[in-house]
Amino acid sequence: MNNITAVYDESFFPNFKSNFKSLGNSTIVDSMQLPYYNILFFGRGEEWFKFPSKELMDDYKIWNRINSDFVKGKIRFSDFENFNFPMLKIWVDTTQIINNERMYTGQLKGDSYAVYIINNSNLWHIANTYTEFPILMQAMNRHGEWCHIEYRINSKICGGLFYFLEPKSYFVTSARKYGGDFKTKFRLKFKQKDKFIYSNEFSGSMNESQFEIPHLPKTNDVGKKNYTIFLE
Repeated sequence: MNNITAVYDESFFPNFKSNFKSLGNSTIVDSMQLPYYNILFFGRGEEWFKFPSKELMDDYKIWNRINSDFVKGKIRFSDFENFNFPMLKIWVDTTQIINNERMYTGQLKGDSYAVYIINNSNLWHIANTYTEFPILMQAMNRHGEWCHIEYRINSKICGGLFYFLEPKSYFVTSARKYGGDFKTKFRLKFKQKDKFIYSNEFSGSMNESQFEIPHLPKTNDVGKKNYTIFLE
């Protein structure tokens, strides 16, 4: 795998179809938000599976085998550092609505757009994550600058696990559909190792106060002090 050059097929695109019905409303907030971009579905070819599901795990035994070895200490994340992995593509599908209430602390309700994490290459992609992807949403301000409207904090206490994307496959997560009196453009920022990739741009609205970082409590959700806000 180390010596193979990644070849990308730009014609490959997910055929995912959501069965969620629109709630008919957007999420309106007054400050920058803490997101939760968790894996919802896995797709390949003409089919997709809910994640996690017994159907998927029975068919995708490599997930269980490698993650079991990791938990037992037989392999480490560093064992894969020098492997040649393809860059993934991220796409926001504003035609597909997903209701993902777990996406934010506080169980904010409202429509979310389907987001595809796509491996359109000829190589397997292996990476580690906690329970979510390192994705943040940005919006364009009145000066034409891309600014964050979401943030992350270093409050994770559980160890990450491996996830796998074989050639021509994808994950589905979701991005919140915000609302407000300021019409602008949005995009997602996805961190892969030391690089960032960006999604397609899409139009919508928000409150301009969402550009502002909120005042966080003195301790995070697990009682840890001196935690840090990340805008990457």
